[in-house]
Amino acid sequence: MRDTLNVDSVYLLEIPCLYSRPLSITSHNSNNFFLNAPPPDVPSSHLRSLASAGEIELSTEALKAPIITPYFTDLMQAHLQGCIYQNSLPPLLTLFPDDIHSDIVVPIYDDTQNAFGFLIAMTKDPQRQFEDEERVYLSNFDVNVVSEVLKRRVIVADRVKGAFISSISHELRTILYGILASCELMEESK
Repeated sequence: MRDTLNVDSVYLLEIPCLYSRPLSITSHNSNNFFLNAPPPDVPSSHLRSLASAGEIELSTEALKAPIITPYFTDLMQAHLQGCIYQNSLPPLLTLFPDDIHSDIVVPIYDDTQNAFGFLIAMTKDPQRQFEDEERVYLSNFDVNVVSEVLKRRVIVADRVKGAFISSISHELRTILYGILASCELMEESK
C-alpha cells in the first residue's frame, strides 16, 4: 500500500475507546451517515498501532498518552470516507514528527459498522499533493484490514477457549477420579 500510494509511511491505528461503547452508523435517505451514542468526553484507553510501514515513526510516548474520544467521533462524523490534509495536519497527527507535510486519514469500521480505528498515509514531501482517488483507494482497503483483524481475534478466542476447556477437563477428571476411587474403596469394604 505504501508503494502504491507513493507515501513515506502508512499506519493502522486501533482506537479501543471507539468500540468500547456502541457507535453505530445509520443511513437516512441519502449518503449522509452519522454516529449514534458517542463515547463520553473523557480520556480513555490508548492508541494501538496494529501495523505500520515506512520511515515516519510514532513515538512510544504518543502510544502511552490517553486519548480524548470526542476528537475521533467528530472526525468520523465529519469525514466518514476519510479526509485529505494538504499543508496542514489534524490534531491526530501531533503524535507524529513535525516534518509531515500532508496526509490522508481514513476511518475504519468493523463488520457491524462500528468504529474501529484509522488508516493514515503520510508524506514529508512538500511537493506531494494527494488526490481524491488515493483517499478512495485507502478507504476501500479497510475491508481487508478489518477481516484480518477479526480473523486474528477469532484465532485468539479459539486458543483461549481451548485452554479453558482443557483446564476444566483436567479439573473434572481429578474430581471424577476421586469419586471413582471412593466408589472402589466402598465396594472393597463390603
